[in-house]
Amino acid sequence: VVHRNVGASEARNIGLFSSSADWVLFLDDDVVPNNDVIRAYARAIRRHPEALILVGTTNLPPPTNIWTRGVVTSGVTSFYDIARRSPLPPWGVTANLCVRARTETRRFDPIYPRTGGGEDVAF
Repeated sequence: VVHRNVGASEARNIGLFSSSADWVLFLDDDVVPNNDVIRAYARAIRRHPEALILVGTTNLPPPTNIWTRGVVTSGVTSFYDIARRSPLPPWGVTANLCVRARTETRRFDPIYPRTGGGEDVAF
């Protein structure tokens, strides 16, 4: 366990290095996964054994005010459902991301700030 803020990228990397699993699933703390999320990823791993990452879809709540409507209208939220448009996208947000762990040496880029922002797409 790390007792200091090393940032999101490094924390994820420590988790990957510490794991003995072939794959590690990252979900944001505010994401409520579907009941079959593990089965869905297991199917995707079997379908795409060459993949390094598998990106899941994250459904955001509908906009409720002018600010959230503006965010949706701007297209920024399209990153959360990139997996709907591409079966193997080249990157994905870590809100719902399954990463090859034990047999892969590539990791999240720690160059990004400790507060987050961009590390999701730099695997």
